[in-house]
Amino acid sequence: MFERGAALLAQFVDAALAPGHVRPAAGDQSVALEAVNRRHFASVTSTLALFAGDPLVAEPGTRFSYSSYGYDVIGAALEDVSARDFASLMREAVLGPAHMHETTLATAPRAARATFYELEDSGGVRVAPPIDLSDRLPAGGFLSTADDLARFGVALTNGTLVGKETARMMFRSQRTTAGEETGYGLGFEVHPSPFGLFVGTTGAVDGGTAALLIHVETGIVLALTTNLGYATAVSPPPPKKGTPDPPMLLLPFIRGR
Repeated sequence: MFERGAALLAQFVDAALAPGHVRPAAGDQSVALEAVNRRHFASVTSTLALFAGDPLVAEPGTRFSYSSYGYDVIGAALEDVSARDFASLMREAVLGPAHMHETTLATAPRAARATFYELEDSGGVRVAPPIDLSDRLPAGGFLSTADDLARFGVALTNGTLVGKETARMMFRSQRTTAGEETGYGLGFEVHPSPFGLFVGTTGAVDGGTAALLIHVETGIVLALTTNLGYATAVSPPPPKKGTPDPPMLLLPFIRGR
C-alpha cells in the first residue's frame, strides 16, 4: 500500500506542484515575518488557507519553483486519503520503521531540545524568536538529530521505507511538460557527478538548519544539523571562505569503498 501511495503521490506532485506559488522575493522583509509563525494549526489540511488564494508562478508542469507550502499540499492529501492526522501517519510509516526515536514533530520536551539561535544580516547571532511549526509540518516541522537524519537516509536506500524502484523514482530529476530536466526529484535535489549520483536536500527554519546528502551507488549518507538558522535574516552572510561543499566531505568514504 505504501509503494502504491508513493507512486500516486509522484504523479500528483509532477502534475500539480512543480510550479509552486508566489511568495515574497528574497530581500523582502516580509520573508522574515512569514518565517516566524505564531498561529497554531490543528491539521496540515487547515494550513491550506494560508496560500489558497496565491497566484501560480506558471502553468502546472511548465516550470519548477520550490515551495515549502507545496509540501503542505502533499501532507493534506495524505491526511485526506488516510483519514489520519499527519503526525501519527509519519510516526507509523516513517519514524518507527526507520528507528528515528530522537525525532518529534513541531516541538520536543524542553529538557531534550537545544537553545535555538538565528544568524543576523550583520553576521551576529541572537536567540531565535518563538515559532509554531504547525504551519509547515511536512516541509520543515520535524525536530531531530544528525543521527536520526542519517538513519532516515539509510532507510530510504536500503529498502526499509520504500522499494528500490520507488527510491530510483524519487532520485530521478523531474521534467517539465517541454521535456526539460528540473534538477529536482521527489523531495531531493539531483546532482550527477564524476563520482556517481548525489541526491540531497537542505533547509532552514527559525532557529535551525539541516542538510541530508546521499551517494546513491554506495548508500553513504551525510547528515548535518545545527541549532542555528537564518530564516529571519533578509540577506544572511555567505559561508566563510574555505567552507567545503557537502559532497567533498563524503569523498574519502566513497573512495574507500
